[in-house]
Amino acid sequence: MDEIDKRGDAEIEEAVKNGYLRTDDEFLKEDVWGGTCSVTALIRKGNLVISNAGDCRAVLSRKGIAEALTSD
Repeated sequence: MDEIDKRGDAEIEEAVKNGYLRTDDEFLKEDVWGGTCSVTALIRKGNLVISNAGDCRAVLSRKGIAEALTSD
């Protein structure tokens, strides 16, 4: 959210990307190792931004039918 506050809504995709990179940097500073799997769903001013890292997927159900929103 700090990245979105800094950049504003016009650069929301770049802000989410930088948020992921910043989180990765913080983990590396702590010398924490492991796998990565994360999905982010952000609704802001009527826009939906979905992102993922690793082998996880965001899925939306429309009338009981699954629709993939991201790809692994």
